[in-house]
Amino acid sequence: MSCEDRTGSLLATLAASKPDGHFLELGTGVGAGAAWPASGMPPGARLVTVEANTVVQAIACHHLADDARIEFVHAVADDWLTPRRTACSTSRTSTAGPGSTSGCPIS
Repeated sequence: MSCEDRTGSLLATLAASKPDGHFLELGTGVGAGAAWPASGMPPGARLVTVEANTVVQAIACHHLADDARIEFVHAVADDWLTPRRTACSTSRTSTAGPGSTSGCPIS
């Protein structure tokens, strides 16, 4: 579970290791999982968290919405991911060459 101390501490540490990292969480819930990486994220990092249930997402927003590094998306994860997966496949095959480190945009 993401809200257990050891797991949460690991998430915060991993987030801290990526100064300009972009992180994605599928299933915001009430925000316990998002709070952990956010606690370790450097100022340049960004977390997008996707939730289909507006009731639980509202709880997360209440507690975490003041953090400009976090973007809350109300959507079914698969519906939100599908166009991004297509864009990612296209960008990798058309522009990324051998050894490329370019990734897919989250938003």
